[in-house]
Amino acid sequence: MVDAPSMAVEVLEWAHEEAKFVLEGRLLIAQPTDNNWRRGRTVKLAPVTAMLVTNGKMNALNEIENKLKTECNIAYGE
Repeated sequence: MVDAPSMAVEVLEWAHEEAKFVLEGRLLIAQPTDNNWRRGRTVKLAPVTAMLVTNGKMNALNEIENKLKTECNIAYGE
């Protein structure tokens, strides 16, 4: 079986240490052919695996997340 995250990092040519996988899942897509847009026809969907990958450290995101949590705690008196 192929390891999708490893293959994604290789395709992107990023360092394994800096690639962060935010979201991974399956999507259904429609191929843009003339047959898909005729009336009364069913659209054929093809399953694909999709990944949201960021390159770099997550420090900025963590700082924003911590700030939002702090502000919510202050606003709600927690």
